[in-house]
Amino acid sequence: MVTPQFLSPVGSSLVVSQFLTSTLVCEIEQRRFEGRRVLVVSRNTISRNVTVAIAYLTKYGGMSLKDSWKHVKSACMPMQPSWEFMEMLSEFEAQCNGKDTRTLLTEEEFYGKRMRQFCPQSQERLPKVKP
Repeated sequence: MVTPQFLSPVGSSLVVSQFLTSTLVCEIEQRRFEGRRVLVVSRNTISRNVTVAIAYLTKYGGMSLKDSWKHVKSACMPMQPSWEFMEMLSEFEAQCNGKDTRTLLTEEEFYGKRMRQFCPQSQERLPKVKP
């Protein structure tokens, strides 16, 4: 039986921008390169771990932010990172690609067609869907 190795403590004080700019995403890639499996978890399983998974796919999976979002969303339905985390991921994607332009999800991509009505807390910060 293999004993799991923990890369970073996860707590309420963990700031997402720290582990996007730190070596956590690189550590995940190193473990996978060694042929090891990696499980990314967090306390509520809807925000921080999803943000790390999307960052990993954006940097090492050859995916855009939108494609990474769709891929993780297909595997983890209850995910709902905060809009601030998504803005950080957008900046992270631009850094990874060496671009100045940031890509943001649309309101419908972020909330989904059905969930949008249940998640009004960040709607004022999201780009509006054009009719």
